[in-house]
Amino acid sequence: MKISLATILLASTLLTSGLAVADLNWNKPAKVFEPAIAQVKENTKIPILLPSDFPAPLKEGDIHFANGISEQNKYEITLFYEEGAGYAAFVGYFSGEAKSKTSVRGKKVELAKGISGYFKGKSCGGSCSPSQIEWLSNDVHYTLQLKIAVNSKDEEERALITAANSAILGGAR
Repeated sequence: MKISLATILLASTLLTSGLAVADLNWNKPAKVFEPAIAQVKENTKIPILLPSDFPAPLKEGDIHFANGISEQNKYEITLFYEEGAGYAAFVGYFSGEAKSKTSVRGKKVELAKGISGYFKGKSCGGSCSPSQIEWLSNDVHYTLQLKIAVNSKDEEERALITAANSAILGGAR
């Protein structure tokens, strides 16, 4: 069952307001992650957190390549619009790494389950870096990056919080 962005936004609102969220199915990550999950699950002991859906304007059907690498205490999954096109086709990056101390950057934001996250909007100089949100949970440092075209920093922040909350609520994959 695919969870809509509206459902994720509703759940995010309920969670940040302290209300319980019942009967929501966060069990499955977005289907595009399946090949990469198979690649990273073999080697890592880190709980793999991935969103069940993507915030607008990203469309899962437009994403055609997922690549994963892992070690015992780390995993990384990168999504692309097409294979072999490099950064020009970059969609997103998702990682977890065992660390008891982490250096997080950005604006402090509230995430699901009372977790504090740190949002950093995209920045452009010679090239552009994607929007990013990081958080620490059970001594694991998680990073989620998305290359997302929205109209404002507020929309960008909401989109990344929504994706992070979806990953957190989905639990280990």
